[in-house]
Amino acid sequence: MLNRRTFASLAAGAAFTASGRGAFAQTLTKISVATPPTDGAKALLWGVHAGIFKKHGLDVDIVPIGSGAAALAALAGGSVQVAFGNILSIASGYVRGVPFVIVAPGDIYTTDRPYMLLFVKKDSDIRTGKDLTNKTIAAPALRDLTSVATLAWIDQNGGDSKTVRTLEFPAGAAMAALDASRVDAATLSSPFLDAALDSGKYRVIGKPYDAIAKRFVIASWVADSQVVSRDPQAFAAFGQAFHEASMYSNSHLVETVDLVAQFTKIDPQVIAHSSRILDAEYATRADIQPVIDFSAKNGLIDHGFDAEAIIGPAIRPPRSS
Repeated sequence: MLNRRTFASLAAGAAFTASGRGAFAQTLTKISVATPPTDGAKALLWGVHAGIFKKHGLDVDIVPIGSGAAALAALAGGSVQVAFGNILSIASGYVRGVPFVIVAPGDIYTTDRPYMLLFVKKDSDIRTGKDLTNKTIAAPALRDLTSVATLAWIDQNGGDSKTVRTLEFPAGAAMAALDASRVDAATLSSPFLDAALDSGKYRVIGKPYDAIAKRFVIASWVADSQVVSRDPQAFAAFGQAFHEASMYSNSHLVETVDLVAQFTKIDPQVIAHSSRILDAEYATRADIQPVIDFSAKNGLIDHGFDAEAIIGPAIRPPRSS
């Protein structure tokens, strides 16, 4: 397990060269960014495609990687300067002494735009969390944020999660498990969520992430605070550029379809018709704290902490005059 000293020694070897900044810089600062090939990368892809990062003096090299956990490991190993990961993984690293700081907020969950839903078969007699007592549910992984949130939702809606059995299924196999009655309910995210809705074979009974909060940041772009401290201007520029790119991509999702399709190798028609994730406009304590508190309460991290501790040079809301 990495501790602060080990991480610092690894990060010290990162290939990071400071140089000119700004729209008229002659030399760009190179920053390598690791991210899994998901729709969550759309603002990064758009920022590179549209020249937004270059306008802010940065040459961003996108490093595709298998998962958010692998991206954070690459950051810890010093091979990249920024990584995309979920808040649970970022918080887990932080409480173990890894100096992660958020340089740009990423995916945001809101109850009016959910991208994680709990399904049952259309003819099921299950209607509420109470009806899932003594039942079996499918989740992408055991004891991850999704499975624990689903159990918490069951408790909040009249059920007893202690009686519920959770089985791990890859997202693409959960619907088949429902069809075969191997499970009674399944938590699905996009694009599987959209396929389930379009099929007409399943029924939504709840929004498991509402058990965490009605609104929260689920993932973000992070760097090593010690590396950030050596060149704060570069990472501030990254945050500014990402903010600009994400605000555009949030309101012009159709323009990012082909970029995401190329990066993820998913059919552009599937992406265009899926429930797509938006990025948070700003990094705020209010949007990040819910996952930290929920994770600490449910034993997913060793202890809680103030979200301000992991917010670095990301864009904050403008102060009211």
